[in-house]
Parts: sequence; C-alpha cells; structure tokens
Amino acid sequence: MSAVKGRKHDQDIGSVSHWLRELKAGDDSAVDAIWTRYYQRVVDFAIRKMKINPDRAVDEEDIAQLTMHRFCLNAASGHYPNLDDRHQLWDLLVVFTLNRIRKHLRACNTLKRSGS
Repeated sequence: MSAVKGRKHDQDIGSVSHWLRELKAGDDSAVDAIWTRYYQRVVDFAIRKMKINPDRAVDEEDIAQLTMHRFCLNAASGHYPNLDDRHQLWDLLVVFTLNRIRKHLRACNTLKRSGS
C-alpha cells in the first residue's frame, strides 16, 4: 500500500462519513465517536434555542442526551440509509433537537393549563 493511500485511509477513519457507515453497520465505537464529536455542539445549540424554559427539571443537556440517543438508535436500526456526511448529520441533529425542545415546551404548557 502506498503512503498516500495509507494516509487517506487514516483520515477516513476520523471522518464523520466513515463513522456514519460504521454506525449503520452496527459498530458501537462509531456511536462513541459521533457522540464525542457532536454532543457539546447539540448542547450549545439547545442553550441558544431554550432561552425560556419553564421547567428547569429538563435542561439543555437532557435535550442533547435525548437527541443523541434517539439519533444513534435510529441510525443503527437503518432509519437513515441515505445519511452520508457531516452536513446531513448536523441538519438531522438540529431537527431532532428542535423537536425535543418543542415537545418539552408543549408538556410544560399542558401541565400549566391543567393546574399541576
């Protein structure tokens, strides 16, 4: 194997595209790599979007954990066969995060209306 080809392979191992392929194949180390790369970014995004949070029992880190957990379960189950790169992954994580925030806020409003 040439040195250039070896370097390309090493770079590929650290790429999000590689991790997505491995995640789809059931590799648990890909879950760890994606989680490590994106968890704090999802937390930071949730912080920016949850300026008003009526129930601090659920915070931005909870939202990020739920987002990452759901994504990893779904991806490992084959729900995203066309998910191939970091841009698509980030777009999907943004949608998941926004949906989790909306669900949380709806639950807070429902509790508030019911008087609980």
